[in-house]
Amino acid sequence: MAKNQMGLIVGIVLLAAGIVAAVYGIYLYNNLQASVMNQLEKAFVGSTEGETQAIVFIGSGAVAAVLGFVFLLGKKKGRRRR
Repeated sequence: MAKNQMGLIVGIVLLAAGIVAAVYGIYLYNNLQASVMNQLEKAFVGSTEGETQAIVFIGSGAVAAVLGFVFLLGKKKGRRRR
């Protein structure tokens, strides 16, 4: 029973952390798009470091949220079989 509760907690934490990271990445990306300095840097360099960081936050947050959701679904299916 303790393993089921631990798995449930891990799934919830992954889901919550993934959502928070993805939302922070979107927030960061939107702020960078509104920045004049970011637009100037993008004109000369191409992709900026801030944009790359924001995209990494969005991607890793989405992956963590999906893994947490799948983990929770797997735990619920395991409970129904018993």
